[in-house]
Amino acid sequence: MRSAQVAIGERRVSTGPDGRFVLTDIGPDQTQLHVTAPGLAERYLPIRPCGPDSLRLFVRLAARAPELEQVVVTATEIARSAEGSSVSRIGRDAIEHVQASSLADLLQLVPGQAAVNPTLAGARQALLRQAPTANSRDPGPGAEAERANALGTSVVLDGVPVSNNANLQTTLTILNSGPNTLPQFSSTAGRGLDLRQIPADQIESVEVVRGVPSARHGDLTAGAILVTSRAGAQAPEFRVRANPQTLEASTVAGWGRATRDGLSFDANVVSSQDDPRSTLDRFTRYTTQLAFTHERPRVGASVRLRGFGVVDESRQDPDDRRYQRRVTSRDQGARMDLRLRLGARTGWVTELTASGNLATQQSTYQELITRDIFPLSAARIDTLAPGVYGRSEYLAQLTVDGNPRNGYARLETRRSRSWRGTRNDPVFGLELRLDENAGAGRLFNPIEPPRQNYGVGDRPQSFDQIPAQTQLAAYAEHRVRALVLGHAVDASAGVRLDAIDPSVSGSAHGAQVVPRLSLSTTITRHVSWRVSHGTTTKAPTLSQLYPLPRYFDLTSFNYYAANPAERLVLFTTRAVNVQPQALRSARATKSETGIDWQAGRSSGTVAVFREQTRGAFGTSRVPIGIAVPQFSAASFPVGRPPVLNTVPIRVDSFVGLYDVPRNSRDIATTGAEFTADSPEWKRLRTQFSVSGAWFRTVARDDDVDIPVEQFISGSVQPARVGVYAGGRGIESERALTSVRLVHRAPTLGLVVSLLWQTTWHEDDRPVGRTDGVPVGYVDRSGRITTLTVEQATSPAFAALVRTVTPLEGRWERRPPLHLLNLRLTKTLPGRTQVALFANNALADRPLYQRQRQIGFERRNQPAFFGLEFLAALPILP
Repeated sequence: MRSAQVAIGERRVSTGPDGRFVLTDIGPDQTQLHVTAPGLAERYLPIRPCGPDSLRLFVRLAARAPELEQVVVTATEIARSAEGSSVSRIGRDAIEHVQASSLADLLQLVPGQAAVNPTLAGARQALLRQAPTANSRDPGPGAEAERANALGTSVVLDGVPVSNNANLQTTLTILNSGPNTLPQFSSTAGRGLDLRQIPADQIESVEVVRGVPSARHGDLTAGAILVTSRAGAQAPEFRVRANPQTLEASTVAGWGRATRDGLSFDANVVSSQDDPRSTLDRFTRYTTQLAFTHERPRVGASVRLRGFGVVDESRQDPDDRRYQRRVTSRDQGARMDLRLRLGARTGWVTELTASGNLATQQSTYQELITRDIFPLSAARIDTLAPGVYGRSEYLAQLTVDGNPRNGYARLETRRSRSWRGTRNDPVFGLELRLDENAGAGRLFNPIEPPRQNYGVGDRPQSFDQIPAQTQLAAYAEHRVRALVLGHAVDASAGVRLDAIDPSVSGSAHGAQVVPRLSLSTTITRHVSWRVSHGTTTKAPTLSQLYPLPRYFDLTSFNYYAANPAERLVLFTTRAVNVQPQALRSARATKSETGIDWQAGRSSGTVAVFREQTRGAFGTSRVPIGIAVPQFSAASFPVGRPPVLNTVPIRVDSFVGLYDVPRNSRDIATTGAEFTADSPEWKRLRTQFSVSGAWFRTVARDDDVDIPVEQFISGSVQPARVGVYAGGRGIESERALTSVRLVHRAPTLGLVVSLLWQTTWHEDDRPVGRTDGVPVGYVDRSGRITTLTVEQATSPAFAALVRTVTPLEGRWERRPPLHLLNLRLTKTLPGRTQVALFANNALADRPLYQRQRQIGFERRNQPAFFGLEFLAALPILP
């Protein structure tokens, strides 16, 4: 008989040959038993500490989860978590029941998250504890607030953070677009991780930390998603999943004596189309993992080798001869994780975690460009030099080639000791992160460049000149658990020091000291109260620290003769090396309090919180004045270019625009979350659970507002443009509840769940719209002049006063919206299983008429369905 693993919190033992186990020294806050065994479904059992008395339990395991008397297919809140804050756990049974294709699909089980279809069209990113702010079609502070949330969400895979800091797959802003516009191809550079890269079939469990995390976790502001992959002994299985957009296949097998001990292998392949009627847009992903784990009471080790590949493409339409557009993004790489654990007789446990990741990223964009004869320059410094004439029609092909490399190492020592009824858990650790990119960079033919704004040049650029980013951190935390006056008290205090690019003289971008505190205590036998407060920071990425240079190519003389030998174009080139001024880490302050209760099989949580992120990363468009001398020809010799006069006939002023990353965004969220789970109704074999959240988010841009586009738009270019006070942004609110009914029939191997999700309100409005009076102006030389209130309201500057209408600040107040989703899982003979789902089963997709803009928006996700088949073999010897 193979042994099972029994765990309470971080304490873990293995059963003997007869299935018996003994756990001693159980703390007063440990109320859940976790049992796993090779080839069998895991079980969670609530327990009640009984002081010095012994507690006898009989645990029954089954081959498949639907055959168990109790199976959890929703997220569960972890009371008095070691993270000291709100934590939702999603187990393997819930992952299978959701029929998720990626990690992104699992987040809908977290309180306050909207249910979504398991689509793989477009990058999928996290949005934790924040109301949607980009639903107003505003590419400004609203969109950047969601990107900042995703960037500030740390995804930790098997104890190792997955870094996106070295992603440089971006390009210059395309023609006539805003500073926050994404590139033409799929990319998450400067944003959070694309969650589509992590397949759900390779995940054993997920913990979503939404409030104040432990001091171990750094480089985050929004929260952490802790992912544990499948490893160790497990029954070989083959799974096929299909829906109108996606076809997915995966396999897993493991050999060993326990679920976390042995050798395992898994693989996953998925192909998805945005539209089943079109084969041009396609997403393909393949991943594989080989894992070895060895766990003993005092010694533990694990090695994981991962390989992955992702292709997100929009192929050229054979009938598209006018534009010939083709877009492709390819990511592939390998990662190795190593973990060693050694326990000493003194009780101290030392653990070393190390990881290395090597990847190649290649993004391509192709477009047929038709324009007038266009002069081009290849100069890379400030100069006055001749240029060349490009063709009026050409096939522009841009490739962004990146080779991100990520390294991670953590050395941690900890101890758990009880003395006179008090448990002390001190933890000390050092952490090192390294991110660099050695890719070839932006590649294209200089005389056939991508489409660009007038006066803005473009050059091929390599990434090998961008310095690597090093983050060094030290942390310490002490957790104390004890009985005080008959109440179980759990207190934790931690501090973390983060330094970016440290050196002997200090940190290049500043060092951050971030404290974190948490306290929880039982109020009654079934009710406990908790409170936490702390600070977190997120370092800027390489794309934000080291933007590529910008070039301005302005014509000083242009003579296009019929004879190519007589042509001449002279450029004034200005190269701008963008240097973000004192770019530092974004800093978030988090406060939370809540109540947890558990009575028998009934449980629930209520939490209220406030989070504020200051100095979040945004992009501001700034002006630069350029003097452009204009020359005249002294003579036009035959067969040669014109001879120019040495003295210019005049000097024109040109205002160029370029984008600069800045710590200018402020995001504040206030909210409440709740969950409630009822015991099973025995006669109906049905369990009821409800969760929900209310979020109110205000996202602002603290930078001044300069509508510099006025300098290059319109037939008449102004001599000056107004500068307006900062603080513009968006305020958004959302209240959402999810009611789930879960019906179990163990004898039939059947689990059916019904989700009724209601979005009670989803409102937003612009904020920070001033009275339109400028606080200054910028002239055509790029110089900013400050104005007093008297000057700004005087007739001399009346043309700079903007008209602000009441319509601009109007609320979009959407009515309640309902969604019904149905899921079914059924075991079949021969260790097989079938599952199906129907999302938006009533196909309810109402129209909402916008209040600030003309038009309608379609609400609710489309009706969607899917089928999954699982075949498992008996566990191998």
